[in-house]
Amino acid sequence: MSCEHHANDAAARRVIGEALDQTLFVEAGAGTGKTSALVDRFVALVRGGTEIDRIAAVTFTEKAAAELRERVRGALEQAQGEADVSPRIAAALESLDRAQISTIHSFAQTLLRAFSAQAGVDPDFEVQDPVSTERRRQERWRLYLESLDGNRAAEEAIDRVLTLGLLTGEIERLAGDLSHRPTMAELLAANPLSASEPSWPDVGRLRADVESVTSGAPEGDHLSGRLNGLLSVLQALERSGDGEREATLAAGANALANGYKGNASKWGGKDRKAAALEIAERVSGELNGVLAGLRAAALAALLPLVVEFVSREERVRAREGSLTFDDLIVRVREVLRDNDGAREAFRERFAALL
Repeated sequence: MSCEHHANDAAARRVIGEALDQTLFVEAGAGTGKTSALVDRFVALVRGGTEIDRIAAVTFTEKAAAELRERVRGALEQAQGEADVSPRIAAALESLDRAQISTIHSFAQTLLRAFSAQAGVDPDFEVQDPVSTERRRQERWRLYLESLDGNRAAEEAIDRVLTLGLLTGEIERLAGDLSHRPTMAELLAANPLSASEPSWPDVGRLRADVESVTSGAPEGDHLSGRLNGLLSVLQALERSGDGEREATLAAGANALANGYKGNASKWGGKDRKAAALEIAERVSGELNGVLAGLRAAALAALLPLVVEFVSREERVRAREGSLTFDDLIVRVREVLRDNDGAREAFRERFAALL
C-alpha cells in the first residue's frame, strides 16, 4: 500500500482504529489496505480491553484467514512492549490460536452447531464439499424429473420450454443456480413470477410486407438472404395451426436474428436498400418480441417446479444432517433473524465482528 493511499484516507483509518463503539461499513478497492485496517482495529479492541475470544474476524478463503491470523499475531507481538496494555496483549497472544479468525462458512458452521436446536438441524451435521454437492444435486435432479412422470401439468410445462428452445441442461443449470441462492428460491416460492401471453401480430400482413421488397431482390446479397429467411418463417407460421405456431416460431429463431445490412449497390441505391432493411428489422423485431414473450410465460410456468425441487432438497439435507456451504449461511441467517434467544446468545458471545 502506498504512502499516497495512507494520506488520502488517514481520517477514515483513524475512525477505524479509534471508533471502537461504532458499527462501521468500510468499502475500498484492491490493494488499498483493507486487511491492514482490519488488523489495526482488531489490536485496538484488544488494547481497549476486549477479550480475544469475543472478537470474530471473518474472511472468504482459508488462505486469507491464515494470513489474517499471522498478521494479527505480528501486530500483537509488536505491541507487547506497551506497558499499559502488556497483560492484555500477552493474554491475547496466548489465546490467539483459539480465536475466531476464519472463513465465513467456518464461522457459520460454528454458530450453527451452537444453535442447532433452534435451527432444527442435527448438531453433528456434516458439510458437503462442493464436488459432492454438485454430484448429489445432479443425481437428485434426475430423480426429481422421474418423479414428475405422469404429472400432466409438469410434463406440459417442461415440454413447452423445450419446444421454445430452452435446453434440458439450461433448466438443470437454473435449478443449480437457485440451489446456490436459496433466499431467491424462498422469495420465488412466496411470490411466484407471472408473465402474460404475448399477442400474435397479423402474420399475413408481415408476410406481405416482406414480399413487397423480396420481389426483384438481388441474388447473393446478405440482406436478401435475411429477408428470404423471414419469409420462410412467416409462410410456415401461416400454414401452422394454433397448437403448432410456437414450435414453428422457435424453429425459425435463427432467421430472426438481426445482422446483415446489405449492399446498396446491389439493391440499386441506398433508398431501396434502406426500405428493405427497415422492413427486415421491423418484422424480425415483432417476431422476436413474440418469441421472448412466449419464453417468459413458459419459464414463469416452469419455475414453481424448479423452486419446489430446491425447497425439497433443502429440507432433505437438514433432515439427513448433510449441509452445503449455502445451507450454513442461510440457516444461520434464519436462526439469528427469527430466534430471540439465539440473537442474545450471539451478542453475549461476541463483542465485535470484523
